[in-house]
Amino acid sequence: MKKDTTKVAVGDALTPETLADLERSGLDRKDAQRMGVRSVTAEWCDAALGIPRAGYRMPYLDMDGKPTEFYRVRFTEFPPSGGKFGTPLKQPVRYAQPEGTRPYIYFPPLVGDDWRKIAADTSQVIVFTEGEKKAAAACNHGFNCLGLGGVWSFKSNARGWALLPEFADIDFKGRRVEICYDSDVMTKQQVHAALTELTSRLIELGATVDLVYLVPQPGERKQALDDLLVSHGAEGFKALPRETSQQTRAFTILNNRAVYLRDQGMFWDLEEQVLMDTAHARLTLGPLATVLETKGGKNPVTVPIPAFDKWVLSPARRGARKLAYEPGTFETTLPDQSINVWVAPEVRPKRGAVKLWLDFVHYLFRTPEQADWFLKWLAYPVQRPGTKMLQAVFVYSDGQGVGKTFAVEPLMRFIYGDDNFTNLSNADLHSAFNAQLANRQFAVLNEIYIDNARERRDLMANIKDMVTREQMVVNRKYAQPYVMRDCVNYYVTSNHADALAIEPEDRRFFVVEAPTEALPESTYTELDAWLRNPADPTKPGPGASAILYHLLHRIDISDFNPKRAAMQTGARESTVRASMSHVNEFAMRLAEYPEELIPNAFRDLYTPADLLRIFRDNYPNVGTPTVTALGNALRTIDLPKFRGRQRNGAPLVTLYALRNQSKWRAAPGNAWLTYHFTDVNSNGS
Repeated sequence: MKKDTTKVAVGDALTPETLADLERSGLDRKDAQRMGVRSVTAEWCDAALGIPRAGYRMPYLDMDGKPTEFYRVRFTEFPPSGGKFGTPLKQPVRYAQPEGTRPYIYFPPLVGDDWRKIAADTSQVIVFTEGEKKAAAACNHGFNCLGLGGVWSFKSNARGWALLPEFADIDFKGRRVEICYDSDVMTKQQVHAALTELTSRLIELGATVDLVYLVPQPGERKQALDDLLVSHGAEGFKALPRETSQQTRAFTILNNRAVYLRDQGMFWDLEEQVLMDTAHARLTLGPLATVLETKGGKNPVTVPIPAFDKWVLSPARRGARKLAYEPGTFETTLPDQSINVWVAPEVRPKRGAVKLWLDFVHYLFRTPEQADWFLKWLAYPVQRPGTKMLQAVFVYSDGQGVGKTFAVEPLMRFIYGDDNFTNLSNADLHSAFNAQLANRQFAVLNEIYIDNARERRDLMANIKDMVTREQMVVNRKYAQPYVMRDCVNYYVTSNHADALAIEPEDRRFFVVEAPTEALPESTYTELDAWLRNPADPTKPGPGASAILYHLLHRIDISDFNPKRAAMQTGARESTVRASMSHVNEFAMRLAEYPEELIPNAFRDLYTPADLLRIFRDNYPNVGTPTVTALGNALRTIDLPKFRGRQRNGAPLVTLYALRNQSKWRAAPGNAWLTYHFTDVNSNGS
């Protein structure tokens, strides 16, 4: 129901806030009156626009100076800049307009000649800029400047208009048109795309289009046309460089293909997703576009040359600070002027039954507690995109075809999109090139295993780093390495419990032993047909959308911490034992079940030499480890230990308590020594 605004009056007076805001653009009270500006209260804005903030109303006049039904409100009142817990808020809305109204070109009522006359006279240059105040300020300085409410406001997709009807009332054939947007035009993709399309449309109407580039103000602050006019006047605008339309077309091709990264001194190929130095960029981009250049003396000729060298030195060259990967952020250019290379997935959440998939998860993860932990682990980075989970999931089973990988693929490939998902093999983990992990959110390490124990430990060191690192150095063939944020979360499968050499103290891995008996084949077939699009199996089906909705809205992650240790399971302990060396296994057995290793033990304390004898007794077919190797293994367990001398000059004695451990944890050093030497003397050894 449309709100009734008749009971809320528009202020006749211009508030100090309105006048101050106009003055920043070089406009005064007289200008405001000619423009029809009226201050409006927060109550009026709430009733008319649904935004309870004060500001001023700017009516849009047509070419003949008659009011249209369209207006925009510029707010002068804004909410606090800090959010909950000090988190920054997005930039508040500065302008608003009546819902459902079509956009218009803004014809400022401040020109010497009327707009109808200017529209017919193709010898007069017309300038386009974004915003009413900027256009009015430019008209005050003698330029025929038209305003667009937004950079895309020259068109209306809702009405199928490639250009607003007002463009048809202006003769553009042979007319020189200038477009002057804010100084960040070459760093914001949307602004740049709008500039490109408007230029193309005007050229189609017969105009010769020049782009006028502003430079940032001191401190890298954005500069707009009104800022320039206030500080440098009309001559400052006239002195700015113009790019001819022919160059504009060539530069548009190059800007759509590559962006220069200032911090790295490199070019980013938007199509191939690789970094290029200048030589590589020239080879790649040089053939794509040309500009005309006049050469010769008495008989000059115009010849086409590659546009690259002119583009590389031009302010029209698209630029940014560096590359970034920010999942869930749809802007390509971030506030810090980084280029966000995250690509949004196609699948969208849609409520639906997900019992088929949940039943499969509970079958695979065996217990409700383990299934619940896994679902929260899956849901957390979906609800909070870009989260680096410091836990990885490892699922193993001796059985074939039980669906270890099927729990996440193709599902997570659909949910994250092909650009943010990857599969890794054993060979990938050993490769010096890791581009397949750059700019990814989810990775599956499928059926990994290496027979050689030493290589398996080396591989595990690499995997542990991958799971916990928050930045990665991206190495591509024939390309310069660069550093990126690491958002990859890992799901690992194998047919071998010892595929991961997990150490006892390592809490990064959630380990599950999947069933060995597969479900009926019809279950997998039904689930797969539901997850995929029947017409195109490479595309998501209704199941993917329903599961995405479930992960987003039905999984409570409030008690889940992605930085804590993973849930510890019995399968994890089996993996630890299966992958450890004999000496590490011996150390663990000493800590947990010493009576198994030392039947009828009557002593509490043992030296390393004692323990080596016990090792030989229990592992007769294995070589005896060194004292150092045994000490390293014992450091991984929680076994009471003391090291000291009986008296000055006496040899150091190292003792481990295998029995009555709580007593010896609290005992002073002299008690350890007294017990040991009394025990030794009483036993004659």
